[in-house]
Amino acid sequence: MKRRPQELRLAKRAMNRTGITVLASLIVGLVSFCVYLPALENGFVNWDDVGYVLKNRVVHSLTLNSFIQTFTDTFLSNWHPLTVLSWSLDNVLWGLDPMGFHLTNIVLHSLNTILILWVSLRLLAYWPETLENENGQTLLSRKPSVSIIGASVTALLFGLHPIQTESVVWISERKNLLFAVFYLGSIIAYLNYVEATGRRWSHYVASILLFGLSLMSKAMAVSLPCVLLILDAYPLRRISRSNGTLRLLVEKLPYVVLAVAASVVALQAQHGGGAMASSDILPLSFRLAVACKTIFFYIYQIIIPKDLFPFYPYPSPTAINMFSFAGYVALIIGLSLFALFFRRRYPLLLACWVFFLVTLTPILGVVQVGSQAAADRYAYISSLGLFFPFVIVLMKIRNRLPGAFKHWAWILPAALILTCAVRTIHQTAIWKDSLTLWNHQISRGPEGTPLPYVMRGNAYKETGSYDKAIQDYDTATRIHPQNIDAIFNRAHAYQVWGLYSKAIKDYTRAIELTPQDPEAYFNRGGCYLSLGRNEKAMQDFQQALVIQPGYAKAYFGLGSVSARRGELETALKYYRRAAELGMPEAREYLSRFAGEPPP
Repeated sequence: MKRRPQELRLAKRAMNRTGITVLASLIVGLVSFCVYLPALENGFVNWDDVGYVLKNRVVHSLTLNSFIQTFTDTFLSNWHPLTVLSWSLDNVLWGLDPMGFHLTNIVLHSLNTILILWVSLRLLAYWPETLENENGQTLLSRKPSVSIIGASVTALLFGLHPIQTESVVWISERKNLLFAVFYLGSIIAYLNYVEATGRRWSHYVASILLFGLSLMSKAMAVSLPCVLLILDAYPLRRISRSNGTLRLLVEKLPYVVLAVAASVVALQAQHGGGAMASSDILPLSFRLAVACKTIFFYIYQIIIPKDLFPFYPYPSPTAINMFSFAGYVALIIGLSLFALFFRRRYPLLLACWVFFLVTLTPILGVVQVGSQAAADRYAYISSLGLFFPFVIVLMKIRNRLPGAFKHWAWILPAALILTCAVRTIHQTAIWKDSLTLWNHQISRGPEGTPLPYVMRGNAYKETGSYDKAIQDYDTATRIHPQNIDAIFNRAHAYQVWGLYSKAIKDYTRAIELTPQDPEAYFNRGGCYLSLGRNEKAMQDFQQALVIQPGYAKAYFGLGSVSARRGELETALKYYRRAAELGMPEAREYLSRFAGEPPP
């Protein structure tokens, strides 16, 4: 059913009543902000927050050099310069106080909730078939409150659903929030471009620029060109117009170029950081099977967000057989054919289903990155593919109810929103600190994976509970005997606990598994030095320098060995070199004991 121009103008006029829109925006933004306020009491967690923020020197100083590094360097196998820059700005404002970082996350998520409201209002103008009563009369132009409430329900479901908690309360997921701000802004600018009658190219350029900013926040934004084509097909119905499909495809070329460039950079960063799994380890057929299963995992988690965890391990090859694979494929094909068959009567169904699949595609694991099969944060934007049709169907049902019952139709979404808010507050508390997070994962999450035990062990080690840390590392190595993180961190726990012989044994095992790791050699050298085995220590420090010639810690270690031998001039030479390479301990040593100013 095509929208008549007069009806479209009336609908837009109804929704452009600034006072109502502003009030609704303030309400949904404030509600989202207040629900996440408990996160201000949360701290950093030891999952990526350490590498991205706490030990990231680029974040610790906002200078011209660090600004350039945000665009030229990768961080934890990712390239997202705007996200790193936002952390740097937080550090300028708050130092390393986690409250400030959490506050920025909450503000960004509240802004996204408002943007969802605006996008929903804009799109509702193109859905007259959902906003007519049983007599075919358009209700939108007469009662703007209907569209405002519908858009607000969509925004609040998005803003308060517990599956979004990970993106909001995990400081490292700033990239998810920031990319969504620009992603949604690009969609709004594109809608302005489509609807504008004058100076429309300024909106087009703005949409492209916002898309570029989104890509520089997180590469997951690459789905936007396809999303714009989905909007062109429905509800904008541009494909059916005389301008033709070819023109629309040409129109998307700048978006595609940016998306391809960002994809290449992202894949290179992941490959360079060793995050991408080999196709020999994970065959393509198995990855496709996992991808199909993951689609329904997200649908289930959005509909029934009962058990949400930070880590969903990649299944073993025996967990998915050909029969289950065929079943998942059949379900996807069946749902797709159903939506396609009823596309004329229910075009919204097809549009939202394709949107859901397209926005999930970059993270379904066909190109496997890391050891996770899924993550709550990946559904941040994709969840709209379920929220929006739910609200549209609800509005359609409401419009067909007798007048006395129309207001009762909002009880269901109100109850859902309240339930989501309560669950989100509970989920926020799970991310309070590292121990709370990993205790939750271990006590209630999927079994058979070493990572939660390694991470909880690291948390125990940070608090000085070395015995508990070693117990967790032992559990991790029982699950996976060659888990390098468990072996290395257990060695370090032994080392700081003063059990140097046990530490040397684990460091030796770590070197066997990763012979090109200079830190393992340096740490083992430190253990040998503590035991008075200077020659062994010297060999390990020298080997660390062979692997990484500019490794400051190794020079410092050589200086310590030379000092033990009484070779003070040689020791000072090594200390000076370590200080030149930026090691703070070496600078302090030279200043305090040798009377030399820092280089």
